[in-house]
Amino acid sequence: MNTLPDFAYQRMDSRTDARSAFDTATENARRRILVFDRDDTYYGLSRAELAGHFDQFLRRGPDARIEILLQQTQDFQVRCPRLMSLMLRHGERILVRQAGGAAAHYERGLAVFDEAVVLRRPHVARPVTVWDAGEEAIAEAAHLLCEISEQAGPPLSPVATGL
Repeated sequence: MNTLPDFAYQRMDSRTDARSAFDTATENARRRILVFDRDDTYYGLSRAELAGHFDQFLRRGPDARIEILLQQTQDFQVRCPRLMSLMLRHGERILVRQAGGAAAHYERGLAVFDEAVVLRRPHVARPVTVWDAGEEAIAEAAHLLCEISEQAGPPLSPVATGL
């Protein structure tokens, strides 16, 4: 059942609204979620509620995949233990990788859900987020995310190591 909002384009000016839109898109995704952002904080990747949404998404089908590309992953394992647990449980169906190349310095964020909607952050230092269900916007974002993914580093390990 698809319960995506019926608007094609909407601007959100607060992090709270952006997180709500991110959660709505995640709840309705069926196959693939691709996220690129500066770090895990804007959409609250450490939230228990979001981890629950991600877990439900991955349980919907064996082809469901999540790829999170972040410019800064230094403390991800500490700040996002719920996602680390999902990585252990679901294996390579959920990947977190550090963005490399030119993407390591991009000043915007993107999230694509099933080629049905894109959330764009025109500038990572501002709380503006745009929900766009236009085919051209989604195709452009998906293409850019594919390029970012090709330059990203190896997946973070869900297993803590150290002495």
